[in-house]
Amino acid sequence: MSAGGRAGQSTLYAILLMPTLLMVLSLVADVGSLQVERVRLRWALDTALVDAVGEVDQPAYAATGRLRLGPEADGVLRRYLVANLESIRPLLAGATPESVAEGAEVVVANDVPAADPFSGRRLDRPAISARIRAPFRLGLVGLAGLPSVQTLTVSADAEVRGDR
Repeated sequence: MSAGGRAGQSTLYAILLMPTLLMVLSLVADVGSLQVERVRLRWALDTALVDAVGEVDQPAYAATGRLRLGPEADGVLRRYLVANLESIRPLLAGATPESVAEGAEVVVANDVPAADPFSGRRLDRPAISARIRAPFRLGLVGLAGLPSVQTLTVSADAEVRGDR
């Protein structure tokens, strides 16, 4: 085969393979951005849990000497979660930080030992556990036949620290 034929063959391969290569690269970029958003969601939940676990029931502690989370812990978690999710508001597909926080599953465990309802992890101190779901729109995955909106789910817990 002549050198001109090989060059034509290489050009044909490049033209045929370029769309596949671009689709694979876009999928890699979308999966990477989804993982970044999962980390950001986890951070938002973790920091909200740390704030909520500070809501110790002071009257119960004064009366019994035992640490318990107060009834306001759930509300504190949701308020801080909204504030923490504000930076990703534009990335949420059809949701808002308020709707994600409102839809959060929150469990306060004062009777310990107990199991975290989302992970099954043993809780030895009063704790608050939560699971959140947030939809994210991806770039070009629709071209590969995948849904362009993916919902990420993150769960975590935080235990009260101190003497029992």
